[in-house]
Amino acid sequence: MEISDNHIVTQIKQGDVEAYSELVQRYQKPVFNLMYRFSQSKIDAAELTQDVFCKAFEKLPGFQNDRNFFSWLYSLAANHGKDFIRQQERKRDGLQFYTENIEHENSYLPLEIVEKRQEINTMFIALSRLPHEKREMLLLRYQQGLSIKELGETFDLSTSAVKMRIHRSLALLQNELKGESHINE
Repeated sequence: MEISDNHIVTQIKQGDVEAYSELVQRYQKPVFNLMYRFSQSKIDAAELTQDVFCKAFEKLPGFQNDRNFFSWLYSLAANHGKDFIRQQERKRDGLQFYTENIEHENSYLPLEIVEKRQEINTMFIALSRLPHEKREMLLLRYQQGLSIKELGETFDLSTSAVKMRIHRSLALLQNELKGESHINE
């Protein structure tokens, strides 16, 4: 049976700092993916991920055990990513590296795989055109599998507000996929 995140946090607060490595192992990949979406660089994403986990460890004494740890960590990571963007003073679409390399990869693949990758590429390009918070909410819900409640904690929103934003984000994504982009919301 897997030990809960909050139990591990309690162990860390009681002095078992080695237990923190379990939380890092559990959430390193989703945090890295988020940082990559912000930075567009694997090197920067790795550095930002390390910064997030260092910052989280420093702030762990203030973590309230009635919260979901991943939601708390994700909020911290998202804020760190936004700080990175402000420091870099550049806006990126979150998928530039992927889209630049997809054509080269496609030349060596069977047609079905190429078509599937093109569909995925189209989806990611449409996602990248959504405003950051809407894109992140959809990725957290459908890629990371966060519940409506966890999304509410992450974005500090009520359950109904989360549901409405997901609905609106999906509608924007659908319009983007149809080529009816009116994204200024």
